[in-house]
Amino acid sequence: MFLSYFKLLLSWFDLIICGQEKYQKLTKIIDKQMKTRYNSENLKTFN
Repeated sequence: MFLSYFKLLLSWFDLIICGQEKYQKLTKIIDKQMKTRYNSENLKTFN
């Protein structure tokens, strides 16, 4: 009983860690896209 509970806890922990890594990658990609869009808009206003 305890062992199955421990395995469940480990799988949840693994899911949370993997989820955080994927979320961080996603936010980095979005941040990059926003920065490039922001820079291109700034170039348009300067020219």
